[in-house]
Amino acid sequence: MPLNRLAGELAQQAVADSKALSKSEVAIAGSLPPQNGSYRPDLVLQREIIEPLYRRQAELLAPYVDVFLCDTMSTIDEALAAVPAVADFRHPVLVGFTLDDEKPGCLRSGESLQNALAQMQALAPAGVMANCCLPERISDAMPLLSAAGFDYCGGYANAFTCVPKDWLLGGNKENDGRLELRKDLSPDCYAEFVAD
Repeated sequence: MPLNRLAGELAQQAVADSKALSKSEVAIAGSLPPQNGSYRPDLVLQREIIEPLYRRQAELLAPYVDVFLCDTMSTIDEALAAVPAVADFRHPVLVGFTLDDEKPGCLRSGESLQNALAQMQALAPAGVMANCCLPERISDAMPLLSAAGFDYCGGYANAFTCVPKDWLLGGNKENDGRLELRKDLSPDCYAEFVAD
């Protein structure tokens, strides 16, 4: 709890500092990440467990943020728990789905992005995105995202070669921990994906 409040206070201070330097509008996004490990659909907890966790985190962040970002959702159920948990706070909600590195148009769970977008329609978030996956998968997803009818769509990729299916940040397997970065994804190359 103290870290959520501290993050909110630091973000508000950064906005105040930026206003002193620029007249640009700055909004604060409160991230609501996976509650039991990123990139692992097999570790997503049941909705009745994670929805209250999302609600509690949103309650802590709501006084500090302008928008909620349900980030790196690897299953449809994970998003179906996160989005309703923040609905009462009257902040716009964005949903970021992390996509399978090998199967275009699929979440890491194997569920289709098209099905995920259809399920989000009923919850009416302000926007949907693809995130934390290869830039190639974001490019594949953009036509679906832009055709889904949400106010906002977008994507932000990572620069890893891949995320192993059984990866753990603090695990003991050889492929756990630090992920290998791509050598071919220079800033210029990444900018080409963005422009596309």
